[in-house]
Amino acid sequence: MPKFSLIHRPYTRKLSQGIMKKATDQQTQAYFGQFKIKNSSKYKSTTDIPFPETHNEFLKTQAFEPVETLKAKQILMKDSHSIHSLVLKPLYFLLLSILTLSLHMLGIKRRYNLYLTIIFFVLTLSNIFFAILEIIKRRRNTTREIFIPVKQQKQEFDLQNPYLKFVKDNSTVVPLPTAVSNAALDLYRPFVPSDRPTASFQSNVNTLSIDTSIDQLAADSLRSLGLSDSEYGQYLLNFKTFISNIILKKLVKELHSDSHLIEAIVSLPAYENHREYVIERIKKLAASQYLAGHFGDRGDRFKDSEWNSEMPSDNQILMHVFGTWLSYFMSHNKKHHLTNIFKTKFVTLKRDPSLESTQGQLLCVEDWVRFYVLAKDKKTGQTRRFWAFPGRDSMYSALVIFFYIIKRDENNILDCADLQVEPICMDRVFSMSRFE
Repeated sequence: MPKFSLIHRPYTRKLSQGIMKKATDQQTQAYFGQFKIKNSSKYKSTTDIPFPETHNEFLKTQAFEPVETLKAKQILMKDSHSIHSLVLKPLYFLLLSILTLSLHMLGIKRRYNLYLTIIFFVLTLSNIFFAILEIIKRRRNTTREIFIPVKQQKQEFDLQNPYLKFVKDNSTVVPLPTAVSNAALDLYRPFVPSDRPTASFQSNVNTLSIDTSIDQLAADSLRSLGLSDSEYGQYLLNFKTFISNIILKKLVKELHSDSHLIEAIVSLPAYENHREYVIERIKKLAASQYLAGHFGDRGDRFKDSEWNSEMPSDNQILMHVFGTWLSYFMSHNKKHHLTNIFKTKFVTLKRDPSLESTQGQLLCVEDWVRFYVLAKDKKTGQTRRFWAFPGRDSMYSALVIFFYIIKRDENNILDCADLQVEPICMDRVFSMSRFE
């Protein structure tokens, strides 16, 4: 008996478990039955549960309309309704005017209906007028631009070649002309690349421009004269103020006099036909502070015509005015005919000037554009060249250098004339105080 029970124990255990599970299911169904709820004891896996069906065709046909598009549609619908109202209003008043006119013709309250007819007819005309204006206004602005922010799609780049996103599109590249593409882009002097400390410059060094080389020569000239930048700047400003206040402004007040000095200043040699232009330029330069209206080797407009090479430049006019004024007080010549001593002895237009006929200083002019000073060193006897800075103030720069050498080497004596006495007072120019 014990042997039989041990052998059949698993079968009895399964039988008991099945009986208990069936009883439990019956109790559960009875419990849910009172609430009219069906319970299914059948187990379903997640793979057996169907997903909700999505209608792809509906999603494809149903377009996404953002808020801005809906607003635009509402605006267009509103406009269409307003256009209908504009058309219906005059029609409505026209019908009322016809109705009141018919009542007036039938003899029903004739005066009252006549007034109403006139009022309705006026309203009809006014509404027609406003409707026409509104339609014309809307036809001018037929399109409405509505900005709809759209999120940009992310650009996908090849992970194998990530540098491609930095490559410039060939369609945007404009080919350069052959002359430009073949030109050298490096404006500096090339050197021989080498790892040795004795790397030397190449023999074919790029030549500097004329203005750049003269600018460097002018800086070297100031250094050789012992002038600092601040001293040179103050002397240049004082010299321009000297010409403006001492010469030009006093000259303008005496232009209508019969003085032979005024006549000599106004009469520019080789430009006698442009006497009126010379007087006009003297007036304008005297009115400008620090000679701000000075154009250097060019001039200004005159009588609605542009300046040309047949007219004197500002450099020529001012050099003649200054030289004539200075020569008058240097020579003490009170005769009717006045000689421009300064311009004759100390200013030259020659390409290769010499210092034989001067006391040792000479102001040289190249096409009234570039200026320099030739001076003889008293100690060595050698002739040195001092360049003026290029630009509109090049002439004033050369005059400052010239008279600074006269002050340093000749003690302000120029051709036996003392430049310190009145009314010249050239020593006031070479002072660090401002010239008044």
